[in-house]
Amino acid sequence: SLNSPTAPSGSSETMKVVQLVRAFQLRGHNIANLDPLGVYDADLDSSIPHELDLPNYGWTDADMEKEFDIGSFMNTGFM
Repeated sequence: SLNSPTAPSGSSETMKVVQLVRAFQLRGHNIANLDPLGVYDADLDSSIPHELDLPNYGWTDADMEKEFDIGSFMNTGFM
């Protein structure tokens, strides 16, 4: 949101954002709906990987309104 404060790029919360982004890069397919039409009757594990669970990072729903400056990580080729 436009009125939300932005955390500095070196903060521990920003590092958690970077870790979460990386977790989605690696494990996001585990929670994706890979068969939205239900054509295949796959027996897929429906659990959410620990790395993708927001409480794993100490966040609550209230934290979802915060903005983070991860520009320095974008410049390093990380994302």
